[in-house]
Amino acid sequence: MPNRVPLDAKTARWLPWVVAIAFFMQSLDGTILNTALPAMARDLAENPLRMQG
Repeated sequence: MPNRVPLDAKTARWLPWVVAIAFFMQSLDGTILNTALPAMARDLAENPLRMQG
């Protein structure tokens, strides 16, 4: 079993921010997609419920 190396203070301080920004970006991406999907479906002459991402 490999030994775990403890996080240094700098990494421990930045890690929650990196995770929070990643979650924010995922939420933003979903919001943009859900907002744009009806227009994309209209332009492609497709039913929005049949489109897959």
